[in-house]
Amino acid sequence: MTPARFALAVVLLAACAAGADEPKKDPPKAKGPARLTFKALGEMLTDLGYEPMATDNNTFHKITATSKEFTHTVWLYVTPDQKSVGFYNSGVLPDGFEKAPAEAWRKLLEKNDDLTGAAFMVEEGAKRVVFRQTIPNADVTPAQLRKAITGYVDTLQQTKALWNRVNFLPEMTAAAKKELAALAGTWKPTEWVVSGVKQPAADVEKVALVFAKDELVVTIKEQKMEVRLHLPVADGAVVLDAYDISGALSMQARFERAGDTMTLCLNANAALRPADLTSTAENKNIRFVLKRQPK
Repeated sequence: MTPARFALAVVLLAACAAGADEPKKDPPKAKGPARLTFKALGEMLTDLGYEPMATDNNTFHKITATSKEFTHTVWLYVTPDQKSVGFYNSGVLPDGFEKAPAEAWRKLLEKNDDLTGAAFMVEEGAKRVVFRQTIPNADVTPAQLRKAITGYVDTLQQTKALWNRVNFLPEMTAAAKKELAALAGTWKPTEWVVSGVKQPAADVEKVALVFAKDELVVTIKEQKMEVRLHLPVADGAVVLDAYDISGALSMQARFERAGDTMTLCLNANAALRPADLTSTAENKNIRFVLKRQPK
């Protein structure tokens, strides 16, 4: 070996030895997904035009979101591990919900089988039905968040008939169910008295009540109202309660029926049930005498 080749071999061996002594470096770790914090979630909601309001010691962002013509309140949150963004809505259950028909509970909970990442549940201690949904909190874009909110609200609206609080009223007695069935048909007033004052015949003609199963459509002049009915027992008598589309109590009435004639009495204040079937300036009751129309 020539001196020049020997020198080159020494250099190469030294380089190899030096490389062998260097510690091996771990490959760089993959960067994790960007996760929304509570603050960042609020900022994104603001950018989307939702006007969020922080509640419960900065636990939830409360917003209103629209599905077609209906508006729902939605609470959004970031789970403690920051791996999910959650959506929350609840409805207060009526007194006596523990005695609601089993069919109402079955239909609501069976709906969970059709939902992905969402579920209805009952919080008995708080007396409410809750609807929760979560999405992965990983690189969430504004477009994805808006789509998730819209989907959540759409599901709320589409399932309204299942979680309406009217479904969870105590089951009616046999006598109440029989009376409800007997109310079926169209009823027109022969008399309409408001706080003791008889209404003009021309106005009386513009009133109609149509009973069909547990639904009632009331037409007064040009205004129409659709309500759900429930006939509880109060003071030993079957009475009539009406609930609007949101499930809020809109009327507590007292009535008497004899065949195709009925006297129905309610108060302008939905929180009050008339003590009797009279209408005076003092009690401010509204009294109808109704006749069922021939089919």
